[in-house]
Amino acid sequence: MCLALVLSAAGLVIIQWKAFAQRIPNLQQMMTPESLLVMMLVLSFTKVLHELGHALTCKYFGGECHQIGFMLLVFTPALYCDTSDSWLLPSRWQRAMVGAAGMATEVVLASLATFVWWNTEYGWLHFFSLRVIAVCSLSTVVFNANPLLRYDGYYILSDLLEAPNLAQRSTEVTLAWLRRLCLGIKDYADLEVSSWQRTGFFTYYLASRAYRCLVVFGILMLVVQFLRIRNFGSLAQPLIGFTLIGMFAPMMIASTKYVTTPGRSSSFRGKNIAGTVVACLLFVIFLLIPWPDAVYCPAVLQPTDKHDIFVAVAGELDDVMIEPGQGVSPGTALATLRNLQMERDFQRVHSQWEQQDAAVRMLEN
Repeated sequence: MCLALVLSAAGLVIIQWKAFAQRIPNLQQMMTPESLLVMMLVLSFTKVLHELGHALTCKYFGGECHQIGFMLLVFTPALYCDTSDSWLLPSRWQRAMVGAAGMATEVVLASLATFVWWNTEYGWLHFFSLRVIAVCSLSTVVFNANPLLRYDGYYILSDLLEAPNLAQRSTEVTLAWLRRLCLGIKDYADLEVSSWQRTGFFTYYLASRAYRCLVVFGILMLVVQFLRIRNFGSLAQPLIGFTLIGMFAPMMIASTKYVTTPGRSSSFRGKNIAGTVVACLLFVIFLLIPWPDAVYCPAVLQPTDKHDIFVAVAGELDDVMIEPGQGVSPGTALATLRNLQMERDFQRVHSQWEQQDAAVRMLEN
């Protein structure tokens, strides 16, 4: 039944996509304080049901939930649930189903909200259901279902591969490989894995780091756009700077502490150190090269000897006497205008003149 509901909602969106796209509000409308408050309420409501989905599925397969309580998710009150007992389940597929239960709950909620949104007019229920769709579909795909972030998709992948602490293990193996490559140090984490396992861990580490940077960049751009809409654009550059410092400063500090640890330099190999220094110098040179750059902006082209043409009295355009692209010279008639008020004034004055002229002729006779 849930699968039929999800497929029918997806079919409705695909068939009526143009109508859906026209009814979706733009970014500025989504960034109003009222809209953000509704989004926080929706996030709190859906994440509570998300965690209950984990808990009930774990109970269904015989596990226990020893802890459940309050947490803050993006400054929004939500629920957390400890389902670590799922690791005691004998089947990895059951463990994966416990991890996927929260996302399944959100997808069903998004499907129900799709039908509510499509069949309601503008009002609080219409906008509330739209936020439910956004939270339960977009966030599920971008965050929860993606194994590159430490959310439900990550734990599902760990369960299916039967590789607990996948992120920590990939970090250890990757750092050990980098130490061996850059410093010549052989680490136990690099020695106890095979070459194909090292390749898998290294690939997962790079992909997860790149995806996290992409997600942070996307969220940062949304925040910057919100600041610009609310006329706080001057805070955008400091925000970007602090974010970059927070991302890369801990990595640089940890690397510096590792290299400067007393007694560790004796295990470094000169050949690896020289290669690392050369690679860093080439990277710095590459950054300092003034590569061609392009800026896209609107522009207006104007001729150098342009002359503005204007009329002393306003009027309606009656006739255009030249063709587009035709050359003109001083004195050329370009167009004729009509001013009804001036024509009426002219007729009145002309009538007065004719009367005065007739009076003058009568006196002369």
